[in-house]
Amino acid sequence: MKGRTLRAPVFYPGSIERTSFAEKNERKGYLILEFETENPTAGALKRWTFHELPARPMIQLDLHAVGMKGTEIQAWIQTRLFEIPQDSIVKLKVHGKISESAMAVFSAPSLRALAPETINIDATLVDYTY
Repeated sequence: MKGRTLRAPVFYPGSIERTSFAEKNERKGYLILEFETENPTAGALKRWTFHELPARPMIQLDLHAVGMKGTEIQAWIQTRLFEIPQDSIVKLKVHGKISESAMAVFSAPSLRALAPETINIDATLVDYTY
């Protein structure tokens, strides 16, 4: 509209759920728009209100696994998972050299078995070698 004011404002509250770690600290919610119903301003925006919704915490854990055995890695993960809110979404970043036998800890079934049912966990291997 090249510099002209729009008759109606544009509001975009975004998604009501976090979908990536880029949104980790964003508030989530919805908008209620109230419009004028009396003439001559009928249809004009009267007010808007943002209603925040609870959002699951997103937590990144950094595991420096150099020289750790599989059982030590499992214990480290379990300890951290029980220290955080039990509805968290967890990104586990694994740093360092990992033995081939310890790699089994990072399989989806193994991580699922270590985490409470209410926690979602995903592991990323950083500078991965074995």
